[in-house]
Amino acid sequence: MDILILIFSFILFLNDKRAYAYIGLFLLSTQFFGYVPNSSDYLFKHNITDTSLVLIVFIVATDLLVKKNNLIYKDAYGKEIRNKLLYFISILIILSLISIIINGDKIFDNIRYLKNWLPLLLFFSLRYEKYVVLVDTIKLLFYITFFQLLIYHIEFIFKTPLLSISVTREEIMAGQVLERGNFLPQFTSLFFLFIIFRSSLFYINKKIKISFIILTLSGIIISATRSMLFAIIFSLGAGYFYSNKNKIKSIISIIPFLTIIIILVTLYSPFYARIEQGFIDVQNTFSNYDQMIVTENFSFRIFHLIERFNFIAQQPKTFLFGLGFIMEDSFRTNIFKIGLINSIGGVTQLDSGDISWSVLFVRLGIIGVFIYMYFFISLIIISSKRNKNSIGKIIGIYLIVNLLILSFFSSNITTGFFFLSIIFLFYINNREHEFGR
Repeated sequence: MDILILIFSFILFLNDKRAYAYIGLFLLSTQFFGYVPNSSDYLFKHNITDTSLVLIVFIVATDLLVKKNNLIYKDAYGKEIRNKLLYFISILIILSLISIIINGDKIFDNIRYLKNWLPLLLFFSLRYEKYVVLVDTIKLLFYITFFQLLIYHIEFIFKTPLLSISVTREEIMAGQVLERGNFLPQFTSLFFLFIIFRSSLFYINKKIKISFIILTLSGIIISATRSMLFAIIFSLGAGYFYSNKNKIKSIISIIPFLTIIIILVTLYSPFYARIEQGFIDVQNTFSNYDQMIVTENFSFRIFHLIERFNFIAQQPKTFLFGLGFIMEDSFRTNIFKIGLINSIGGVTQLDSGDISWSVLFVRLGIIGVFIYMYFFISLIIISSKRNKNSIGKIIGIYLIVNLLILSFFSSNITTGFFFLSIIFLFYINNREHEFGR
């Protein structure tokens, strides 16, 4: 199926139906928005995300070859962030050479790791894309996310899986059983910010705006995802604080949303109990710090990070450059005791879907993480240079939330795929700044 999407995307791209081709890219890079496993046996065994990389290379090569002399605006901010990105690409190459030459890791392992950063190359090609195509892509992605939210709620209400597993049952404190939905659609938080702070990019019916806000807030309750709850609250607070010079007005603006969220959480007692459980886990984490006893999710993530950071800090080489780009299936040493259980019953050593920082420190070392953060924070600063009502604010808040909150609950920022939607929004924002919109 993914091969067919790839072929159709090629055809659409070459026939100037680029917005639809880019949606094909999002389909492949997100494993059909998370609804199918990454591994595919269609025609031959491969990963769906690897299929998306073929499309990315095609898009980048086509744009750089055909449009390199067709830039009609200054692109000052784009050039600035691309220069920062080149530092990160350079350190990835240096770390790869260290991994191969000094560590003796396989070249193929290095290729398998580095390919996950290939989406960043779109920073170099999408600067040539038409403004209307960039906007149309985001518009289509918004309506797809809205449709996903509708299906998500239908699945939960009727306990019937349509696109994914509809309900999971989880035993929490005091013997309570929590029925919760799966994770919210991937771009929910991004478009929630979009609706709240800048929905004028394209026309959205007022009823759809209100529906999207309601579906997002109720979806957080249904999924009982504490990290998303804190992320949304932080996003609203940061957004209103940034928008209003009158900080008292900022606080007043966020009160209605906070009130609704508090009421919903309080009324749904299992989720409220799960939040209480989370606070207990935080307390237990600090009290069990010396023994590193894992009790719940938070302690698992924190001790997972500490165990790996302490290990790489033992030697200057690993501290500076990490453990290299060796893949999990080639790493035969059981160094770490804390981690997810793999398919053969052992502890996953290098990778994790639960926290980004463990993966970043193990793979990149201090130097690599520093350069990556330099690029990441520069993207926040450069995006926010526009006036406070721009898309740049949305990009900045979204990146900050993922960096400070969600990165401790997922591996979201450990690959270039995270930046796909950001690159589109970045160049929309860039064009609007150049043209004074």
